[in-house]
Amino acid sequence: MAAHTQVRRTVGAQTTGRAKEVVRRVLAETAKQLSRHGYTALSVDAVAAGAGVNKTTIYRRWPTKAELVAAAVRDVTLPVGVTEGTSLEEELLRLLRSLLRFASNPQGRGLIRVMQTDRSNPEVERIVAAQRVRRRAAGIAMVERAVRRGELPRGVPASVLIELVYGAVIARLTAHEEIGEAFLRTVISIVVAGAKGGR
Repeated sequence: MAAHTQVRRTVGAQTTGRAKEVVRRVLAETAKQLSRHGYTALSVDAVAAGAGVNKTTIYRRWPTKAELVAAAVRDVTLPVGVTEGTSLEEELLRLLRSLLRFASNPQGRGLIRVMQTDRSNPEVERIVAAQRVRRRAAGIAMVERAVRRGELPRGVPASVLIELVYGAVIARLTAHEEIGEAFLRTVISIVVAGAKGGR
């Protein structure tokens, strides 16, 4: 019990100075390892080696791998919406471009990989669920704007439309396949055309 209490005091302790730099390095390395190997294959030993710290330093602050991963991705936010544009196609294109920028850094790639392949852990699933809620709300707002502009008929399932657009891009990101502007425009064109003609 004493050891457990000590761990929790360390987890909740204020992070300043050198300790703050250690936390930054560990979380950055965790994100990098996630983007390369995923949650299941993530090794605390590898994170410690990459961050230049002893693994006991990691375990003192994050007693389990799940807590370490949660800390690495908790404050990473998947792009889910944009300001209003002149058309749904324009808004979706800006959204997907921001998603690609997000995926160009280790934290973004790590979160995307976790969201796609490593959701069996309850803490990880809570993070993913929070991202889904935000994505759904932003997608509904985007589709409602398109309906007001007369681009889409009423009753279009907003969450399905957004998931189709996201899914096509994230599938390629997860497979490490190239994604160009032409691909983004093709995905958007197909999805929006289907939404317009599906009612």
